[in-house]
Amino acid sequence: RDQVINEAGVAKTVTLATRRMGRGVDFKSSVTVEKNGGVHVIQTFLSSDVKEEIQIKGRTARKDNKGSYELIVCECDLPVVEAETPLFLNYTYKILDNDRKNKSLKTNEKLAAKIKQAQKDHELTMEYMKSFSKEK
Repeated sequence: RDQVINEAGVAKTVTLATRRMGRGVDFKSSVTVEKNGGVHVIQTFLSSDVKEEIQIKGRTARKDNKGSYELIVCECDLPVVEAETPLFLNYTYKILDNDRKNKSLKTNEKLAAKIKQAQKDHELTMEYMKSFSKEK
């Protein structure tokens, strides 16, 4: 892993990395790479979490270095978007990002409902347990 990280910022080098390389890794770019615009990161999947995408973008220009980023996704890898866009050609990043946000909100709402139900179940269990400790 360290060798891959060290070689990632060398001129005429292409580094293929997994999601794990998107967080907490600083690619050090060579002088030649800096003179030519810095490290260029191409993300080939749409992150379900925008924070992950921000981290990946952050791999480009670290510590005042130059860099660039682009997102290239195959149509077959795109999620089914719940927007009213009938054709793939009309999909924009904004539409995909809004869809990601909506899906995240729905997931959070489902989690909140489960937490609320778990709290009710807990309270009911506590009432039941208290019934054993009461003097009759």
